[in-house]
This record gives sequence, C-alpha cells and structure tokens, in this order.
Amino acid sequence: SPDIGPAESARLLAAFELAARARDAPTNRVMDSAAAVAELVSPVLACERREKVMVLVADAANRVLRLVPVATGGLDSSPLPVREVLQAVLRYDGRAFALAHNHPSGDPSPSVQDREATAAVGRAADAVGLRFLDHVVVAGNSWRAVR
Repeated sequence: SPDIGPAESARLLAAFELAARARDAPTNRVMDSAAAVAELVSPVLACERREKVMVLVADAANRVLRLVPVATGGLDSSPLPVREVLQAVLRYDGRAFALAHNHPSGDPSPSVQDREATAAVGRAADAVGLRFLDHVVVAGNSWRAVR
C-alpha cells in the first residue's frame, strides 16, 4: 500500500510475529505483578482498533502457559464473558489467570463496567477454585490495573 512505508511495514510484521509467538508458545514468564501482565499483552493489544479481551492462562506457579483471546467488541466496549474466560483457563489446564483488554480511546482508566466485570470474574474464579491474579487495561504505551 502506498500509505505504508518500509519502517511501518517492519513494525507491523514484528507486531504480528510477537502476537503469534505470545499466543502459541508458553513463555515461562511468571506473572508476579500487573506490570508483568501489561508487558506480556501490550505487543498484542496496544495497536488494536477495537476492544479485545485476552486471558493469560497460568500454571500453579503463575507461569504463563498461553494467551487466549476471548472477546472482541466495538470501538469502545467489549463484553467480559465470564464463562468463556473460565473455559479458556480450564481448557489449557490453568490453575491461575490474569485478564487484559485494551481501550482504543487511548485512556487506560478502568471504567465502572471494567470494575464490575472484574469483580464478577473474581467471584466465578473463587467458585471453581482458580486464582484470578490481575486485570489490566492497555491503551497505547500506558496501562492501569483494574483490581
């Protein structure tokens, strides 16, 4: 495309490669903080134009096993599907998990809906014996923890 130069093309290809690697292979990265969660998902979510929700499935030692996309929404909202979140964790034999989603608006501040959905996921995780570690909102190069 005439709109994309060599530098932009290289950045785009690198982002796709990072996203593919993040989804397909265990990272052995331990999720020990909200910053660790943000670092893992930022390459995947930072440039998305629509809200996207990702589950970071982890083992008993909080090592990331897989990144699983569970929902894509509109330009400014995405439902947080509690059932699909828990199914993703259980499908990959996770014991713990974190959530991340992006705000294409550029403002990483968690909304009231983000906080309510996070509380609902926390209750559901407790009910089935999974550890819910964190929920992070990514917007460009910045992020905020919801919990």
